[in-house]
Amino acid sequence: MLYNFRYSIAIKKNVTSTPSNTTIREISKNKTLPKDDLNYAYNIYQHAHSTTKIQESALSQMTIQNEDKRLALLDEIENKRAYLTSLIKCELEIKNLTEQTHLLNNQKQILTNSADKLADKLKNLDMLKNSVQPGLNVKGLKPGTDMNVLKDVLDKIKKDLYKVEPSKQELHTEIADVVMSIEKKSAKLSELQKKM
Repeated sequence: MLYNFRYSIAIKKNVTSTPSNTTIREISKNKTLPKDDLNYAYNIYQHAHSTTKIQESALSQMTIQNEDKRLALLDEIENKRAYLTSLIKCELEIKNLTEQTHLLNNQKQILTNSADKLADKLKNLDMLKNSVQPGLNVKGLKPGTDMNVLKDVLDKIKKDLYKVEPSKQELHTEIADVVMSIEKKSAKLSELQKKM
């Protein structure tokens, strides 16, 4: 189909400046163009207009989806960062708990040694108390030892016991503190493990 110059200008004017609600009757007022050609030009315009709207809508949807993905990724990164922080804290708690356990074992060993010494002293004291009975051999005393020597030995044992008893009480207190600290840290560690 051949179009003259006037026909081409009319199509361009109607396609670019006619609003989407323009009717065919309004366009066809220009008597120089056939109605079929006007319909064809108008259809092209409507198609271009619809395509533009669809593209704008699709672009808007893509922008929203991309923003949602970005926010989701940021949230995931934040969660992983918090998880990593909790793991680091948990590792520190485990190291601290291990050190406290080692310290507790050392304290137990010291207490055991002190208890053994105390038991030995008490055993010697019991033997000395029973030394009034004839014929009994007392550790540290020879048969026929006079009472002055026996008194000196008893005094020495009492002094040793006085020295051991405060140490024993101090060890009990220290161990109780260590045990309480470890129990608290164990409870805290359990809470951290539940959050992992």
